Amino acid sequence: MTKTVIVSRHDGAILWLKSHGIEGEIHPAWKNENISLLNKGDVVIGNLPLTMISKILESGATFGLLNLPEVPLEKRGKELTPEELTTFGANVMEIKGIEIGGRLV
Repeated sequence: MTKTVIVSRHDGAILWLKSHGIEGEIHPAWKNENISLLNKGDVVIGNLPLTMISKILESGATFGLLNLPEVPLEKRGKELTPEELTTFGANVMEIKGIEIGGRLV
């Protein structure tokens, strides 16, 4: 049985996802060790580091990036309501692959 995991500590984001029919296990944070709990077909949604997203994809799970393309500078770092998220163009984008090279620094 597949599962959906939502990685967010923001109530507004969780409510926005729910209003779009996306529900699942909610985790305020996600560690690399959690990736071993994923199975092929599972879905993880949130905003995570690229290296972690890459490992999620390698596990056979799908990753959905909670994308907030139009959040004004003065609203960044603040809690947003589901309505504000909609106003600022929130969407979930499937990330299909990430190619990570070596470190620059």
